[in-house]
Amino acid sequence: MSDQTIRMLEKYSEHELKVSELYTLYSDLFPEDRSFWFNMALEEKNHASLIKSSTLYVKLGMLPKQMIYDCIENAENTIVEMSGRIEQYLALTPPKCEAYRFALLVERSPCEAHFKDAMLTPSDDKVMQILQKICRMDAFHFTRVDSMMEKLKCHSVDDE
Repeated sequence: MSDQTIRMLEKYSEHELKVSELYTLYSDLFPEDRSFWFNMALEEKNHASLIKSSTLYVKLGMLPKQMIYDCIENAENTIVEMSGRIEQYLALTPPKCEAYRFALLVERSPCEAHFKDAMLTPSDDKVMQILQKICRMDAFHFTRVDSMMEKLKCHSVDDE
């Protein structure tokens, strides 16, 4: 169980780093929204570090149950999809609304949804409470991207 859990956390961390890479690219491609995307990228990088450091809790037998979610296959698929989009967007800057819609899809992925749920679900576990204090506001990435799209008059994923 612990080897599988560590592997899951490592893949989950890799997923968060890829999201950070995508958002860093957005901050370069859309300079008028640089601050927004740069902050989102930093938050994703912080998530990756937090998840990676959680492997210590596995070894100590203290990993909060809320952090356990086997999303390895989904994470791998999403990483491949994000890598393809990054390559595509480096070759040709996409329309802003298309790029932002893709960010919404990423934020709806099972790994991102699990992170949000873990950060917002009350817990008696002291370790989880600390993690939640560190990342609680980061749980609203989907809402923040959706609000940005509203300002830009882009149609959200639900509108299509």
